[in-house]
Amino acid sequence: MLLVTRALCTIGGAGLAVVSGFALLPTWDRKWLPGHMAAAVASNYTYFMSTFYAAERNPNWVKNKRTVESKNSNVFNSFKRYMDDPGKEKTELYYDLITNNVRITRNLNNIHSEQDEKRMTTETVATPMQQSRIDECHEWFVKIVDVLKRLDPETVIKAEMPASGFVSPFALNDAQMISLEKLIIELKTMKDDIDKLTDANMVR
Repeated sequence: MLLVTRALCTIGGAGLAVVSGFALLPTWDRKWLPGHMAAAVASNYTYFMSTFYAAERNPNWVKNKRTVESKNSNVFNSFKRYMDDPGKEKTELYYDLITNNVRITRNLNNIHSEQDEKRMTTETVATPMQQSRIDECHEWFVKIVDVLKRLDPETVIKAEMPASGFVSPFALNDAQMISLEKLIIELKTMKDDIDKLTDANMVR
């Protein structure tokens, strides 16, 4: 009888724990995922601005890299918990956004890695064509930052507008230009995905 009573109490306690979890935490990671996503995107924007719009090239870019990668890890872990949350309709658009953001980070990393390889060469500023493409990336980032509030109302980041005629402090080689072109593609895709996500009312 003691064994039976103990088994029933254990099962009953487990049942109460599950029920109380559903009752007390009905939003689960659905509530926190948009904030993690917005923070990761905002961190990439800061990384981008310090890369191309600082007065001089930032030699401590690895710090930005680690910060962004930490934010990317946080949002991915939140997404996994979100997909395991019981009930409520879910969307895979978050996964698309996460992968977009990770690829943006990798392309920025590649640009810095290439720059480190050529540090001993003569430094020159970006050419007019290169600056045009950099500015196009910035324009897409601004559009994304503007809609992050729709993704997470608590987001506080604001788009920065570089001074008129500003030129990035280093020229890009062919490999860096390829990474820059990929950045533009990822940013356009990200903007479309955020629009779809917020228009579908899947954020909250």
